[in-house]
Amino acid sequence: MKKKIKLIVLSAMMAVMLCACGKEAADGSLSDNRIEVDPDDYVKLGDYGDLTVEVTYYNYTEEDVKDCVDSELEFYVDYMASYYNLDLYDYSVDVSANTVAQGSIVNMDYVGKIDGVAFEGGSDQGAHLLIGSGSFIPGFEDGLVDKQVGETVDLDLTFPEDYKNADYAGKNAVFTVSINSIDVRSMPEYTDELIATLNISEDITTYQQYEDYIREYLQDSCDEANEETRQESIWNAVYDTCEISDPPQQMVDSFYEDLNEYFETYAQYYSMDLETFISSQMGMDMDTYATRNMEAATEEARKELAYMALAKAENIVVDDAMMQEVAEAEYTLYGYESADAMIQTMGKADFSSYVMRQNVLKRLEELVTVKENEPVSIMEAAVQQ
Repeated sequence: MKKKIKLIVLSAMMAVMLCACGKEAADGSLSDNRIEVDPDDYVKLGDYGDLTVEVTYYNYTEEDVKDCVDSELEFYVDYMASYYNLDLYDYSVDVSANTVAQGSIVNMDYVGKIDGVAFEGGSDQGAHLLIGSGSFIPGFEDGLVDKQVGETVDLDLTFPEDYKNADYAGKNAVFTVSINSIDVRSMPEYTDELIATLNISEDITTYQQYEDYIREYLQDSCDEANEETRQESIWNAVYDTCEISDPPQQMVDSFYEDLNEYFETYAQYYSMDLETFISSQMGMDMDTYATRNMEAATEEARKELAYMALAKAENIVVDDAMMQEVAEAEYTLYGYESADAMIQTMGKADFSSYVMRQNVLKRLEELVTVKENEPVSIMEAAVQQ
């Protein structure tokens, strides 16, 4: 499903793109249009070394683990029923129901015949059918509506011309259906056998393994979210102490071009031109889009200047060895074949900015005091988002 892009995350998108103010020549050397500026000409740093920042971290409970396991396994059971016709539900008779209606789950025996001869795959006993699901050929489910438990009916039907089995396509058939009961269904017991049947992963064949997997997933999610929250809270507090004048227009234009290229790539992914994509996915015309892009690019340029000023104040210098070290540690995380490929693809200037920002944030974490608030459930936070 296509998700609309929210304008409020434009700045975050810029960060994900690992953009900087420089461009590169084809050979990887810095091109002449990189903006060389002294950040002290644009930024007046505040007293950031004596800040206390409140941070709200995320956690999870064993109840969250169980709820997540139940929710995920319910999805898998539904998925197997919908896409693989594998019925794993538990059933019980609804003694209060006697008449088939839309939404009824019918337990039935049926025999399908073409020219009076039962055909392969056209018969079953004790099968369950959710009326309205469209699981059977047109007319089958509607033919059972208003029929009674214990009743046997003959359904004269025709297979669609485009039926998946060409041997039956377009042919007439008679289905004799006996309605055994109207049932209610529930999720099955989550046994090791069920986990193995769901084929979730080669490494997950028991319930305990799946529970451990979910627990590890929640822990990793908390760790990642907590790191992002801590860094974001510290950065915002420090950034608020800075006084920043208007950035050079060439720097702003460079960020603008990067962001525009980002959206053009998205448009191509959805087989749209940029204007159609902006209109359908972002709900705006091109003039509004250009204005919003310029606002985001200007803010990102201001942040870049602040990072540069902090790096200068803290004597953080990014050299080739430092970039290589970071690339060696991260290239597999981003799907690159090598550290050199990562640097070359991102661009040396952009990657230098990325490494600079990393090191500035590490230094700020050493300087700023963090006060931890009462943690919140990551499951509740996910629901709210």
